[in-house]
Amino acid sequence: MPSSCRRATSDIDLAVVEPLSYSRFNRFASPIADWLQAHGYSARFEKAHATNRLVYGAEGETMVIEFPRKSERNFAKKAKNLEREFEHSRKKLVEERGATYRVVSPEDIAAPKLARCTTYLELDDSLCRYIEGVKPSPLSDAEVRCMLDEIEYLRARADLFPDDKLLATKTRFLSDIFDVRLLSESAGFNERYFERAIRSWDNIVKHPASARLLLNYLLPATRVDVLEGNSLVTHDTKSA
Repeated sequence: MPSSCRRATSDIDLAVVEPLSYSRFNRFASPIADWLQAHGYSARFEKAHATNRLVYGAEGETMVIEFPRKSERNFAKKAKNLEREFEHSRKKLVEERGATYRVVSPEDIAAPKLARCTTYLELDDSLCRYIEGVKPSPLSDAEVRCMLDEIEYLRARADLFPDDKLLATKTRFLSDIFDVRLLSESAGFNERYFERAIRSWDNIVKHPASARLLLNYLLPATRVDVLEGNSLVTHDTKSA
């Protein structure tokens, strides 16, 4: 995604293809914390709602590296999806260091965001007003800037009023639909693989009507569907 289209963020999300309880996370991430502290950063571990967090910073700035927290049982349920995401990840080059790292595919970034937005719509149908109307053409620079400004305004309000759950939900909802729309336009989606990815999320499959509303707005030209048998995507070649 072009840097001009990116939302401000202070966290890095990492996926680990193994169970990661909080105690196991502490052992796993201790070398990272030690390195950060040796280079002048503060570093501490935190246990959030569904993630383990390494919070670090220097000179008043704070960053967060988040790892999904998974017990042995939860990991067993999601192991195939994690392995699929790793298989379809892409290698990125850090030119300044000559190093490479793996980044999940655009489809696997978008799928959980679509799943989360599906849940939001099921909980609060008033959010439908933000996805009414279809605009098949790419968003203009002015539209992107307008959406970014609204999201930043909402984030600032959410920080001021942390107990306002509706405001927090609206902020996350608009942030997610912005990310999916921009990812689809800037990086592009492999429709066959995206369909496979979204069908791996139970709340999408359980609530197809809400998921289709989102797909119609976010990907107006897509041929994918959330349920098998309804897709217009050709699957007669080697599976993605």
